[in-house]
Amino acid sequence: MSSNQDPICSDDDQELLISAPLSSLCRIKGISVVAPANDTAPSRVKIFVNLVSVSGFCSVRRLVPQEQLQLADGGCEDRIIYRVNATKFSAVSSLTFFFDESYNGEETNVLRIELFGENTGKSTQQQVATNIVYEARGNPADHQSGEDKKSLFEVR
Repeated sequence: MSSNQDPICSDDDQELLISAPLSSLCRIKGISVVAPANDTAPSRVKIFVNLVSVSGFCSVRRLVPQEQLQLADGGCEDRIIYRVNATKFSAVSSLTFFFDESYNGEETNVLRIELFGENTGKSTQQQVATNIVYEARGNPADHQSGEDKKSLFEVR
């Protein structure tokens, strides 16, 4: 754990959006948000799992988060681990954190986001199949049967 005490700060208002891609799939069981010991600490976070593209605040406001946490008002020396729904966080390749409220209502500062869980060891990079044969119409030579084909219908 580093001793970096420089927070990530929101720009003009209390909203802060953080995207965290992971290098391998993880099972997340808990999350801790460490903030400065002042009133700029976030009071609520919405967590999204495996979002493909985040184009800004408008895109995440319309989405339903996998988890929404009310954060305790604590200093940087207090670590509170919030449990998350294990079924929704079982195969995580990226997390997006949307802090939409802070305790002072003007600015949001975050020192660290800590994840607790297990690494599955599976890479988040999908391997692409390269040698694929598509059969639009079956080849009769590949599908021969031992029976003689009999006509089921007679046309007169």
